[in-house]
Amino acid sequence: MKATSTGRRFPLVMLAMLALAATTSVAAERPRDPWPYLPSDDIGAVDWRAAHPTWDGRGVVIAILDTGVDGYAPGLTATTTGGQKLLDTRDFTDEGVWEVVAVEPEDGAFVHPDGMRLEGAAALAVAPPSDDKAYPVWMGVLDEPRFRNVDDLQDTNDDGDRTDRFAFLVYAAPRAAVEAALGAGRGLDLLAGLNETAAATVAAEREGSRVWLVVVDTDGDGRLDDERPLRDFRVDWDLFGLRGPDAPDSRTLMAWSVNVTANEDWLGAPEAPTVSFHHDSGSHGSHCAGIAAGCEVGGQPGLHGAAPGAWLISCKIGDNRLSGGATRTETMKKAFEHAVDFGERYGLPVVVNMSFGINAVEEGDDAIGKWLDDLLAEHPEFTVCTSNGNEGPGLSTSGIPATSRSLIASGAYLSRASGEDLYQARLPRATLFAFSSRGGETPKPDVVAPGSALSTVPGFVDGSARFNGTSMASPQTAGAVACLLSAAGQEGLEVHWGMLKRALIAGAKPVPGLALFEQGGGLVDIRGAWDVLRPLALSRSAHQVLDWAVSVDCPFQSDGKSSAAYWRTPGGAPVSPERVTFSVKPVFHPDLGPDEKDAFFRSFTFRSEAPWLQVISRKRYVRGDAAMEVDVAYDARQLPAEGVVSARVIAALDGGDLSGPAAREFDLWNTVVSGVAVGPQDGFATTFSGKGLQASTNRRHYVQPPAGATAMRCRLEVSRQLGAVKGAGAALEICDPEGAVRGGWAGYARPESSPVVDTTILPPELRPGIWELNVSAAIGNLADTDYRSRSRSTATKPTRPPSPRWRARARANRPRRSSR
Repeated sequence: MKATSTGRRFPLVMLAMLALAATTSVAAERPRDPWPYLPSDDIGAVDWRAAHPTWDGRGVVIAILDTGVDGYAPGLTATTTGGQKLLDTRDFTDEGVWEVVAVEPEDGAFVHPDGMRLEGAAALAVAPPSDDKAYPVWMGVLDEPRFRNVDDLQDTNDDGDRTDRFAFLVYAAPRAAVEAALGAGRGLDLLAGLNETAAATVAAEREGSRVWLVVVDTDGDGRLDDERPLRDFRVDWDLFGLRGPDAPDSRTLMAWSVNVTANEDWLGAPEAPTVSFHHDSGSHGSHCAGIAAGCEVGGQPGLHGAAPGAWLISCKIGDNRLSGGATRTETMKKAFEHAVDFGERYGLPVVVNMSFGINAVEEGDDAIGKWLDDLLAEHPEFTVCTSNGNEGPGLSTSGIPATSRSLIASGAYLSRASGEDLYQARLPRATLFAFSSRGGETPKPDVVAPGSALSTVPGFVDGSARFNGTSMASPQTAGAVACLLSAAGQEGLEVHWGMLKRALIAGAKPVPGLALFEQGGGLVDIRGAWDVLRPLALSRSAHQVLDWAVSVDCPFQSDGKSSAAYWRTPGGAPVSPERVTFSVKPVFHPDLGPDEKDAFFRSFTFRSEAPWLQVISRKRYVRGDAAMEVDVAYDARQLPAEGVVSARVIAALDGGDLSGPAAREFDLWNTVVSGVAVGPQDGFATTFSGKGLQASTNRRHYVQPPAGATAMRCRLEVSRQLGAVKGAGAALEICDPEGAVRGGWAGYARPESSPVVDTTILPPELRPGIWELNVSAAIGNLADTDYRSRSRSTATKPTRPPSPRWRARARANRPRRSSR
């Protein structure tokens, strides 16, 4: 892959203005009372669009790497200017691939080897060739039993049974005949009108003499004379739904589209083409798409996603026949490459939202994360947003690829208004969902965004269509990025992904009561990010560097290094006068030549956010591509005997062309965890008490069982004897030293039902180190919670205690749940 120019300037203004002239915007005025169910107002999207109606994402493509996107879902059919919303659909899994065989007409019908017949093909607008060896006709069958493992979709045409079959034909027809009968293609026409790059691409695509057509017997009646030929979705936005001929009340449960890829043998003879049907049989992707870019979701005026003017493309990576819509590394790579290629071929800025991931074995040391770092280093115009994971509230639970340095990872924020309107909960303050993964060895999440929403779903999804998770937070951030790119494009500003990430973090609003490892920079704020992005775009220095690669000693990584200082070790963290040394290197823009890199110089001023975190040298500099070392020290007098503290050292450009928040180049994260070491002096037990634990919040306690312990029993009490009242309640989650949940789910402790819950950790799960006891109050609690938590270990003969520099290496090959 070749390097691209600095934050390529995309010619999107002309299209946006033409569209605006043709159609009245539906998002130009702030509603008096914004819809609370899709809370893009939390990130400032409603005020942003009211102030700048055309900066609503138009001219920008959001690529949804997920389970698919349903083009029939109300809210995913049009942009704010009335134009087409969904521009391309591709399935990179095997779920949508259906086998085809060559067939020839017999007595006016095409017959599949299994006996299915299709008649009436001769009456189609473009009929299949009758006898052309060079261009055979292929036939396949869509069958409902293939969806047996897909919840709520075994009956794909909603006719009351699960055994229907729908035959289809595939053939290559002369382009002239196709375009005469079906038109040149609305999709290609739109793309060709965007800019010179897109026009040249479309012209090349139209040079082929043949066009693939697919005709599906959508009602299963064995006839095609009432059907229409379909082209690749990108060409004319062709969609179809399956229906039953004898079920007039059946619903269209989801939208289908198709793409065909020609194949040939080594001699050039045609082989069976690859026929891939795209659909969202999982609903997760459509839901994320609506949060990012939905326009009039559910047909409701004013109910929009974050960037309702943006276009969408669907790059399906989740195979819904598998548990959780699982994906594979190579599938993700193909989807990312397609999204990059789409932007380059059509000259458009592309933002990816991938609300997918798995638990990290070693944070920041995964193959897909490193591959993405390399991809983004070569493609500065390409931005990737992802979910931070749903394994919280424990520390060190960020998933992959969220831990990748170059990606923008979002945690799941919960406002008081969302708590009230989506959950009928009265929250005392804004907070984070308990499930939202927290950082540790890596500086994640980068930001937080609303983690719950009503959004767009396929027709087969019944009920509230309200999902929650960091999966819902990431598309809010992706929509915010689309709005920023839309503004930059219309202002003629060049930006790259490093500027966007930097602007989101520096322009975010810190959420009171949340720690650094919980919220990163804070709640996404589009206006605040723009106030940082604009000066960055006008700065020469910001164009030179995409990001900064940070490395520091970390005892929890197999190579001893990570991108954040994280000390959770028996014996304690290194404290002053001992130092912790960060190594920082620039990640240059690919357009910088060898001489520019060699002459590169940058000076920084450092500022600590906490008194316990001390910077040894207030100023440091980088010259060329050599690493800069920054030493910090921890003041033992200001560290808690038990608990966790987390803070940043902020590096600001010194003497350059930027000032204020825009001058913040990078942060150095530091987290120190201290636990109570139990032993014979206290009966191998310790007790933690808490009062006034508010709804949807949690408190952390840390204990270090003795070396040689054979069991650790953890108990949580929420009783009237402790002062708890009806409506209070809490759950206890126990995390091992590496962040994995242990001991299973014991339920909620409530004074009126089960005032005490407990669980026991046994070997091999029980291991040396500092364990985390998270006490979490339910979102629906009606009263604050007073509690007592107790941990007691059972010890056998003592063994040598772990070293203060104990290194955790036992994490490899331990499967965990998906972060979806």
